[in-house]
Amino acid sequence: MPNDIMTYLYNAVMTTAIQLLVILGPGLLFGLIMNFVSKIIERKASGLLGIKLYLLLFGWLGTMVHESGHALFCLIFRHKINEIKFFSPDLNSGTLGYVNHSYNPKSIYQTIGNFFIGIGPIILGVLVIYLATYILFGHLIELAPVQNINSDTPAAITEQMSFIFKQIFTWSNLSSWRFYIFIYICFTVGGSINLSPADLHGASKGFFAIILSLLVFNLATSWLGNFDYKPIMNSNFFAMFYLIMIMSIIVNAIIAIIIPPFLRIKY
Repeated sequence: MPNDIMTYLYNAVMTTAIQLLVILGPGLLFGLIMNFVSKIIERKASGLLGIKLYLLLFGWLGTMVHESGHALFCLIFRHKINEIKFFSPDLNSGTLGYVNHSYNPKSIYQTIGNFFIGIGPIILGVLVIYLATYILFGHLIELAPVQNINSDTPAAITEQMSFIFKQIFTWSNLSSWRFYIFIYICFTVGGSINLSPADLHGASKGFFAIILSLLVFNLATSWLGNFDYKPIMNSNFFAMFYLIMIMSIIVNAIIAIIIPPFLRIKY
């Protein structure tokens, strides 16, 4: 009997870990990469243009989307928004905007919401880039040849990225206003997908609540059998979400590589 209990507990814990890895792992990994790339771009671009001109040309849109991501999930998870500044740069503190919110710590739903409020800029930023791609280039992403996350994920992502880049980065598009608006949105919105220490701290509160909730759920349901991951692994939503994140990372990484020569000319 004790061995059966330990096995049951072990299966519940492992199921929880795998669920977190499958559902949140890739998104958080790409989010960290985007955060790293955006920090490099902000530093280099502000060095080239000056911080004030950089914020005037590029910072406003990204910051507004960033703060809107926080605010959107505040509303979804019923947090009270005490104060919000979509774009109010303070060069002394480095703050460009903020969302001040409060919640009932006794509510599991609102506590879990902290995680999604913290990573809200990633989710909304990716959705904005997706909508921009859809509006400017039609059903381009849906037409990508492979749309599922499966055992061949790296090959699938490579095939998708190759297809999309061949459709967007063409000689004919270089003379189209749509191409430059797309690059601008990828740069400004993608560059704003970074999480401040305060964002990460807030998200961590919700993350622990998610872990605990999933663990309790799995402890109560593990006797029913193994969790079925196929609906998640084969989800077109997840595939497109990760595809947009990778595309934004690549576009911003290219811009980060292009900027240094101009810095050498300036100085």
